[in-house]
Amino acid sequence: MKAHLYVISTPLGLVKVGASANPKQRVQNLQIGSPVPLTLAGQYEMSDRPTAEAVAAALEERFRARRERGQWFRATPLEVRQAIGDREIVDLYRSSEAKTRQADRLAAETAQAEAAAALASASAKERRRLRQQRRRAAAGMLAAGMTQVATADALGVTDRTIRNWTKDKAFQTALARAQARAERQDANAERRAARRRATIEQQNAARRPELRSEQDPDPKPDERDARLPLTRADLHSQSDRVAASAVAAGGGIQAIIEATGLRTRENVLRLIDPEILAQAHQNDATPPADADPAAPP
Repeated sequence: MKAHLYVISTPLGLVKVGASANPKQRVQNLQIGSPVPLTLAGQYEMSDRPTAEAVAAALEERFRARRERGQWFRATPLEVRQAIGDREIVDLYRSSEAKTRQADRLAAETAQAEAAAALASASAKERRRLRQQRRRAAAGMLAAGMTQVATADALGVTDRTIRNWTKDKAFQTALARAQARAERQDANAERRAARRRATIEQQNAARRPELRSEQDPDPKPDERDARLPLTRADLHSQSDRVAASAVAAGGGIQAIIEATGLRTRENVLRLIDPEILAQAHQNDATPPADADPAAPP
């Protein structure tokens, strides 16, 4: 099956490259979540999808220093077109490696056919169970703030399927419950963070006399009053520093658990700086930068 390398541009001077069997449909899907108009600035037919993906990866590497966010780069369609004509990229879609990519494609298609056959042979009960699992997962993802397109990509279904699910009363009920559960979790996290801040303030207040006596056994009244309380940096724990590094690298709550060794989500919410937790939650709600939303379901 032939595929296309597409180039999408915006009025902001950004471009995106990717592989798709239907570039026009891909633009329409991306337009749903974009606040600015998107334009299909170019599409180039390739022998197969692996070849198109290899060329897209090479172009992303070419413009890596000009990456703006995710798979968006500050470049023009003309610059991308010129890069596609470079010899090293031309070799990707006109070299002997095409046979290898074709063999990989055939193997992938065979695996997909076998999976489809296995699913077709499953019992009706099992198919219903799998469908319900996907619906519950979709409700959780939407409640967490993911878009319908991103949810569809994550579950391996079309965004039309997600839209149809959202019209179903049972799904709407499940979505409402998931949203309420997420709100309760956020409220609990905020209460724990408030308790932690209060504890830190108490510890800070308890340490002030000791620190003052060590620094100056008999400070003058005006000097004592002029001293500032300990800052958050003074109390920044080793776990906070490790967690901050994990979050700065794009990690979420699970990344903090693995980096600090705190083992449970409750320990993390209780012991880590609330500002670090807020950034971690934001990372969890944002699709990873290296995820490829270009591939249609």
